[in-house]
Amino acid sequence: MKVLKIIGGIIIIVCVLAVLGFFGLRFLFLGRFTFPSDAEFEAIAKNGQPIAQAICDYRSEHGLLPLVLSDVVPTYLPKASESGWRFDDALLRHNAGIPRSDVSLAFVGEEGWTVWGEGINRHRLNVVGPVSQKTALTGEALFAAQLAEYERRISHHPDNSYYNSRIKEYYGDKICFLGLAKRQNLLRTECERDTEKFPDWWLPQVALAESDELNTATEKQFVAWVRQHETFANYWYLARYYRDKGDNRAALAALDQAATSPYEQYPDWARWSGIGFAFDAAQFSYENSNYDLTIKLCQHCEPIPGSWEGCTLLEFVAAAELKQMQFEPAITNAQRVVDIAKQHPMQVEIDVGNLSKLLEAAKAHDTNFEYQPHETENPQWEWSLFVKPSP
Repeated sequence: MKVLKIIGGIIIIVCVLAVLGFFGLRFLFLGRFTFPSDAEFEAIAKNGQPIAQAICDYRSEHGLLPLVLSDVVPTYLPKASESGWRFDDALLRHNAGIPRSDVSLAFVGEEGWTVWGEGINRHRLNVVGPVSQKTALTGEALFAAQLAEYERRISHHPDNSYYNSRIKEYYGDKICFLGLAKRQNLLRTECERDTEKFPDWWLPQVALAESDELNTATEKQFVAWVRQHETFANYWYLARYYRDKGDNRAALAALDQAATSPYEQYPDWARWSGIGFAFDAAQFSYENSNYDLTIKLCQHCEPIPGSWEGCTLLEFVAAAELKQMQFEPAITNAQRVVDIAKQHPMQVEIDVGNLSKLLEAAKAHDTNFEYQPHETENPQWEWSLFVKPSP
């Protein structure tokens, strides 16, 4: 009997310790004993509704979202928002009451309040988002308001290190906005200002040349800038300029210069990585039957030999060698790239079957074979000088 009491006592102690451990761990990791309910998440969202409404109204009258929450005070919100609310990249958010989780409202794309984070399946909350109480601008009034807002972003926080680190982003937004709106005179004026402020930056140089392509002086200025700033990416920009003009011969000559210029894996403020520029250059030279240049470009830009990063370039080497009737090297390199693709199926987004066709053609000495890279090998997006600016 005594033994049973001891065993029973031990069981009770173990159960108590287990319960205390469970809730203790919850408190340790969540900062509370219970997991928040949707009602608590919705209360947070409702608390942020006045801020969300202010942001919505600001966009209606300015054509763009505010850059920071202080922009809406006091015109759209009487006083500064309560602590804990953050607004960046078109997303208003607040901690959901547990670590690494947020209640948020996106102003671009997905609509409505949502909750998401660690341990939470992302889902919509039963809280209606804001509806603008201001009349939205249209036509020239909208264009003028947006242009003024992009300029205001440029000069918004001259002494703030965070915003100064992103200053080219704001200038770039204005350039792209004017380019997409086809306001050539305003675009040239802006680019002229920006080339002086950022003499090493490619975007205003390229945009200025593209916007005034009939002006030979502007073209000479762009060529001179590239020669003063010799990098693989800058010569690629020059080649792209010639391609857009339909001058493939000049474009290939520019790429030949690129093949002897410093190659950067991550060029400064570029839209593509270095491998993206190299891939496009190799494909263009191959499609224009300049196989020596294709090989030269790939060998100049290839990362660590045998790495999956260089897989997309090695295939062009094999394809160019096949065209030049260098059959043994073509077979060797085609086999290498197939092997690399098979070894790294998660990293190398390549159609192995497509590469197998290249290998088969090399083995058959089929010089009529035209290699077509798989679409997933293309850089992250098609090239466009003017991209959609920040909302």
